[in-house]
Amino acid sequence: MTLYAFSNLRAEQARKGWTDADVANQIGMRGNTFYQKKKRGNFKTTECLKLCKLFGCSFEYLFEAGKE
Repeated sequence: MTLYAFSNLRAEQARKGWTDADVANQIGMRGNTFYQKKKRGNFKTTECLKLCKLFGCSFEYLFEAGKE
């Protein structure tokens, strides 16, 4: 995973002013679990769908590969 992985997810989270624990709580997981999944890039399909709905963004945008 590159340094720029999930940059749009991080940006949307920052726009809302939400911590990893805030987002995790809203999608039904623990804060550390969300942090690790975001870091490693191993979200399940159902988790991706919940995140897209939460942020009101398409999958293509929210999980766009970052530019190196």
